[in-house]
Amino acid sequence: MTAKVWSDDNERFNADSLGELIEGNDSLVVGSMVYFGDAQRVDPTKFISASDIVEMIGERAYDEAGECAEDFPNVSKEAEDELEELLIEWINKHCKATFYTVRNIEKHIITAADLGHEWNDSNSSNFSDGLGDHIAQLLINEVTKTRND
Repeated sequence: MTAKVWSDDNERFNADSLGELIEGNDSLVVGSMVYFGDAQRVDPTKFISASDIVEMIGERAYDEAGECAEDFPNVSKEAEDELEELLIEWINKHCKATFYTVRNIEKHIITAADLGHEWNDSNSSNFSDGLGDHIAQLLINEVTKTRND
């Protein structure tokens, strides 16, 4: 799975789009910083291997019997491969990962366009909530100046 996911705190990436993030968060205003990245499903088979189990068996045997269990278990490469196949099959059947990691995280500054507002004097009150009329007017002036340059 490689899809874009969004977050307002760079920790919980639980929105599938910027629109979904904005819709579910009344505190986002022009100038707010949000984050997005690539969601990658986790492969649960990487959390344990046959060699981990063989090693654990040996450690427990040593704890139980001491030095006389030092070379236990002495399994062949084929036996370890067989156990690996069984583990992978069992994990894939019973341990579906419903979570993901996020890679390639980038920052995004919320704009009036993101909030669905026009950049003009007549609609300045549409996007000034939370910013104050003075700050909204400064933003309008800056955009107007940039457009005229």
